[in-house]
Amino acid sequence: MFGGDDRHLVRHCAGASCTRLFLDRSRAGNRRWCDKLSCGSRANASAYRRRKSASLPSGAVPPSPHDA
Repeated sequence: MFGGDDRHLVRHCAGASCTRLFLDRSRAGNRRWCDKLSCGSRANASAYRRRKSASLPSGAVPPSPHDA
């Protein structure tokens, strides 16, 4: 992996607690996570929660999913 022709495709996962390496074979060459279902999904969910909490007025409590 490190000495072959694909060595320039080796990337570190952008997941906060992930230490995996992966080969970025995406068309644009900008893949960030080793696996979209684990690290990518956690990162996307975390960013969504941050955006939602930032858009609430000060002191407001977000609605519970069970309030529907």
